[in-house]
Amino acid sequence: MLEELGGSGAVAGLVAAVVVLIKLIEFLINALVKKKDTPNQELLKGINKQKELSHNILTLVTHLDDMHNKYDEDGTPLWYVPRSWVDTQNHISVSLRDMSHTQESMSKVMEKLIKIVDTIDRRQEMFIEHLKAERKG
Repeated sequence: MLEELGGSGAVAGLVAAVVVLIKLIEFLINALVKKKDTPNQELLKGINKQKELSHNILTLVTHLDDMHNKYDEDGTPLWYVPRSWVDTQNHISVSLRDMSHTQESMSKVMEKLIKIVDTIDRRQEMFIEHLKAERKG
């Protein structure tokens, strides 16, 4: 969680907090430099707005950190791997194996057909030669 200094959520939260603080300081400096006679009410509105923004950022970063720290029974982060991916991979693997077997069977059939066609060609050539020999003799 965010207490772990090395976690990605903690780093993101720290960066968000620093950005909010920088924006708050910029706002205060601009308010004080440009309008020295600005009423305190306007200044308080700006501070409250920044406070609300930092609270929203903290809530979102905490939610994001919670989502990233969920793992399945194998220790794989749920955020990165869809649960259906394993089933999909198995289905693809079985389909590819079936396709491979089918192609192998088709290849064997094609080899047999080539042998049959070659045999037919040789027999036709022999028959044509036999017919030519009969006509001559």
